[in-house]
Amino acid sequence: TVTAAPPQTYTLTVDSSGLTGVTIPDSPADNTATTSGTTPFALTYNSGTTVPLTAPQPSEYTFNGWTGCTSVSGTANTVCTVTLTANSTVTASYTATAPMYTLTVNSVDPASGVQMTVSQTGQPNSGEATPFSVSASSGTMLVVTAPSAASGNNFSSWTGCTSKSGTGSTVCNVTLSANATVTATYTSASLVTPTVTVSPCCSQRSGVKTR
Repeated sequence: TVTAAPPQTYTLTVDSSGLTGVTIPDSPADNTATTSGTTPFALTYNSGTTVPLTAPQPSEYTFNGWTGCTSVSGTANTVCTVTLTANSTVTASYTATAPMYTLTVNSVDPASGVQMTVSQTGQPNSGEATPFSVSASSGTMLVVTAPSAASGNNFSSWTGCTSKSGTGSTVCNVTLSANATVTATYTSASLVTPTVTVSPCCSQRSGVKTR
């Protein structure tokens, strides 16, 4: 009686980088009937078995790709196919996506209709009229430029900016790390009090006596 040798088995280790605890299904089930695992985890298959693994795309993370696969396929190459001829390791790579924040831009006197210019690195300038909101990823610097006058009133000041620049400090720079609000305040030109310099006056002129 000839006893057949047991089939050769190999271990497939499934890991992830940039994000841990990723649940990845495997099909067919491995020799222990495991149909999915949470990274890092290991599966056991007979030699020659072909195993497709599909990486999920969780919110707030970008899937970058697989390494260690025999081949990749599917949308954004999320499917890793491995044909086991030796112990193997495959890794799904992720990068955290920067959260988005909103900058709200207001104005005072007038409360609306002030045309602002908004710019950020790598994007064309845009024109918006107050009140308005702009969304950008965390760490982005938004540059909001206010006109020097609006509706007959003169620009006075910004509040809520990370820093100010430009002539008359009309430029408001905001680096987003949370939702933020900035406000441009205008003042009526008629409320500006002129500065008057009064020269001292003498009660006696040279050569003239006063009684």
